[in-house]
Amino acid sequence: AVLKALLASMLATIKQEERAFTEDETKKFDETEAEIKSIDATIAAEQRDLALQQCCEFIYSYIFCGRYGEAFISYGVI
Repeated sequence: AVLKALLASMLATIKQEERAFTEDETKKFDETEAEIKSIDATIAAEQRDLALQQCCEFIYSYIFCGRYGEAFISYGVI
């Protein structure tokens, strides 16, 4: 939220002053935007990992504790 507020502030400043970014401002904007994208990608990866873990737990529960659990136990698989 802080990084997005920084970008919004930078944009508001140049709009108010009716000018383009300076080289330094462009660099800072691009770096901040890249950092936001990196954080978003990390969050997305964590969400995918959590979904995969939940899926694996469901499959494990279904196989070993559900309908097929008794068959695995009777054949000595578990």
